[in-house]
Amino acid sequence: MTNALATTLLYNPDPMARRTAAQDLGQGGCASSELSSVVDSLVGALSDPYIAVQQAAANALLEYEPQSVSERILPLLHGSVQHRSIAVDILQQLGSASVA
Repeated sequence: MTNALATTLLYNPDPMARRTAAQDLGQGGCASSELSSVVDSLVGALSDPYIAVQQAAANALLEYEPQSVSERILPLLHGSVQHRSIAVDILQQLGSASVA
């Protein structure tokens, strides 16, 4: 189920389906073996052209282990202004646990 949601998040042409997939990934949890691919998919969705998808992905990332998320978010600090802003917001919300 998690892999199907990640695929929907990255490839479905319907932005509402992508937003729903991001929301579901933030609520459902995942097996430890899927954690990396799920977090990578959510980070990828931060570049979605639709702000609702970006916001859903950012909110979903807050539900995962802070260290794992922060490791994948840090490269965004070297991207566009928009990516830096999203990364800073997520890192602030993760708090000190993200740099432990």
